[in-house]
Amino acid sequence: MWRLLQKASQYSFDLDALFPTVVVVLFLLRLFLVAIHGVLSVPAVFLDSDNTQRDRFRQIRFAENVDAFACGDDVVLLVAVVSTAEEYDRRVAIRRSWGSPLRYNVSSTKLLFFTGVTHYHNNAEENADFGDIVLTNVHERYRNLSLKTLAALLFARRHCPRVRCLVKADSDNVLNIAAFERLCRKHYEDASITGHCEVKTNVIRDRFTKWYVPEHVYGVNRYPRYCSSGTYVLVGQKTPGKLLDALRRASFYDSENTRRLPEDVLFTGIAASLASIPRVHSAGFSFWEWPMTACEGSHRVAYSVHAPSTSDLLSEYDRLVAASGAPC
Repeated sequence: MWRLLQKASQYSFDLDALFPTVVVVLFLLRLFLVAIHGVLSVPAVFLDSDNTQRDRFRQIRFAENVDAFACGDDVVLLVAVVSTAEEYDRRVAIRRSWGSPLRYNVSSTKLLFFTGVTHYHNNAEENADFGDIVLTNVHERYRNLSLKTLAALLFARRHCPRVRCLVKADSDNVLNIAAFERLCRKHYEDASITGHCEVKTNVIRDRFTKWYVPEHVYGVNRYPRYCSSGTYVLVGQKTPGKLLDALRRASFYDSENTRRLPEDVLFTGIAASLASIPRVHSAGFSFWEWPMTACEGSHRVAYSVHAPSTSDLLSEYDRLVAASGAPC
């Protein structure tokens, strides 16, 4: 036994001396695991080798009954809500709150949802009940967000040519449509894009973020001025068509990676810059879950607010409207 203890003592070590080394090793291991988690959790949006074959672009197609959704001659404002096929509950909540026909002038304003397709969800039955969903052939994927906005522009040019203003809104926003109606009446002759346009234009190169854009996709380190927050309005009858024409010069139809750029950057920044369409900033478009207002004329106005939950959209709408009307 004594000999065994002597032999074991030869391999003994000083725990106090080893402790700092163990701490450093564990810290480095944690950093490694965090980095691996970041790589695995951020979706691979862009292709390493871009697909630049024009014939690979899948043209936007609408359901056969698309003509039934065309705007009448009296419609001057089209509100295009970009939604996913499975967001039935959210669409119902919108119809009962800020998107209710009681909230706007139905003779001159039209609200439509633009959805894509999935293999497990069909909006045909819902559309038979409500008649406000423009069905497209866009596959419901994060990287296809720009294609739904493209669908809204194409629809506006083909089926609503007399519309003076086109509001593009994400489904998780609440809108004060009456405020958009007033804006459209005042400024429809001036081609522009109005929204929250005072945003940072630095291209994000951090590969661990959702908005990472590699240099081989967009080589310049700053985007053109663009409008963000999930909602913006294209003012002017010809503005949608001008953006569609500019997309050709932006390689939209030739480059898969270009189509995967952030939707707001692509349409309100890159395409708008190529088309020489001015961007008009308004603080009334809020990124947050509380209203922000802009001073327009002698009164304040709030256009939109972010609302990730559908639990009480009516209260969100009431707060949005209440924020408008106060004197500047």
